Amino acid sequence: MGAAHNIAKKIFQSPEAKDPGASGTVTADRSPHVVGLISAAAESRTLARPTRVGGLCLLWMKTDGGDITLTVTGGYNEDGDTTFTFDDPGEFIFLVSCHDGTNYFWRKLADHATAVLTQTEAGYLEDVTAGTGAASKAVVLSSGGDFAMPSGGVFALDRAALAAAGTGQSDAAAVATQVVVVTGADDAKGVALPAAATTEGPIFLVNDAARRLLVYPVNGGNDAINGLTAGTGVFTLEGGEWAVFVPTSATQWYTATRGAMAKPTPMTRSTIANAGTVSAAQLRGRVLYQDASGGNVTMTTRTGTQIAGDQPEMRVGDAVQIFVASNHASNTSTISGGTDVTLVGSGAVTQTGGTFLLIKTAATTFDLVRVG
Repeated sequence: MGAAHNIAKKIFQSPEAKDPGASGTVTADRSPHVVGLISAAAESRTLARPTRVGGLCLLWMKTDGGDITLTVTGGYNEDGDTTFTFDDPGEFIFLVSCHDGTNYFWRKLADHATAVLTQTEAGYLEDVTAGTGAASKAVVLSSGGDFAMPSGGVFALDRAALAAAGTGQSDAAAVATQVVVVTGADDAKGVALPAAATTEGPIFLVNDAARRLLVYPVNGGNDAINGLTAGTGVFTLEGGEWAVFVPTSATQWYTATRGAMAKPTPMTRSTIANAGTVSAAQLRGRVLYQDASGGNVTMTTRTGTQIAGDQPEMRVGDAVQIFVASNHASNTSTISGGTDVTLVGSGAVTQTGGTFLLIKTAATTFDLVRVG
């Protein structure tokens, strides 16, 4: 037997224990018990329960001919996990034997995937309480998955400015952040949403231009925005408007209520000289004005299908206000609904004018409601 001062050296130089082979059982009969595992295909090993306290066991993959799944009898952590997989040479698990007054069991000290925390990283965990938040600390959710924002804290979303681009869906600027301030909209340029299937949260789009912005679903996909045509249907934001886009499935976006910024909604006055169908541009201008050249005239809106195409940004339930007036002192003009546009109330207007709401009730049907 060697001198006492050589014992540690002899232990270090002692040969490894033999790998029991495929489906074999490793029994730790010394400490440290070191086994280099060798596989010829996908195999398994079992680590038997220890029989003493304080024993150390190091298992590592020496030769990789296939993954090795190790089953640790009794588990190797407080969660009771029992399986551990080696899939590359050099991967290891290091364990210590313990006793709880009834059974011997193994507890993992380290493995190849366990990172060592730096002193700074460890500081993030110090005094952390589940379900609360504090400055420069790790976030630990409560058992119910809740997180409480610290007093005065701010929940920040990633945000960026983005210039509208292109003339269609294929070359529109790609949205890549949750909060996007879009510049350069000119009634033709646009942005494309990411795929709904890969987006976990809402996207906030702000049109920071005076002109209309086109918003497309992801190019080449089958996503739909609201009830617009899947894959290609384009949503529009007027100048100064913003919208929240929420993915509700792998192929569906819906927009929440959008509002105007400080910029007013553009309105233009369209002079109607004679009776006839109001054009798309005149109806979008929202102020219809009959001049004094004719007698009593009827101004008829476009059909519901046409209006839906003219104003694709309108969702079911949306409404736009239209003001209609006549400059003829003795005549009364009338506004009426085209096909699939139902007039509710009187359509007659005089010099004092009349106010109407054009309400989208279905994909291609509208109500024209007298409100003033």
